[in-house]
Amino acid sequence: MTTTEGFQLTADLRPGSSAWDFLGWLSASKGLNFRPSGTIFGSMTYRATGKNNSYLNYNSIYEFGNVTQVNLGYTDQLLLFNVIINPGFFFKYRKALKDKIDNSEIPNTRGEWVFVRPELGIQIGPNILLSTRVEMLTYS
Repeated sequence: MTTTEGFQLTADLRPGSSAWDFLGWLSASKGLNFRPSGTIFGSMTYRATGKNNSYLNYNSIYEFGNVTQVNLGYTDQLLLFNVIINPGFFFKYRKALKDKIDNSEIPNTRGEWVFVRPELGIQIGPNILLSTRVEMLTYS
């Protein structure tokens, strides 16, 4: 792919281009006996990437690094001044392996990250929930 000025865009700027991926997902949640409105949550996703055999006009093969992501969290529901409040807190861990061109690893395309994500929902009507969340990087 090239820009309107004719510059070739590298594959890492357009992930997934011309490659097939396998996605796996596992999720579990459990209500808490001591706090019936509280729930713990965990999920894991895995992406095994395929190869872009048409990279650089079929002159190279580009392979994106496989990615694993794990989420763990807690959500609850509280009644405060006759308003239902839904607080939550999540941790996210993400690991990406190096991309490759013709089986040669590309520097600076892998990494590990840890994020925290507090969130808050406010039930402002029977069918309306105002929700906000912020995801903050804590380690890379």
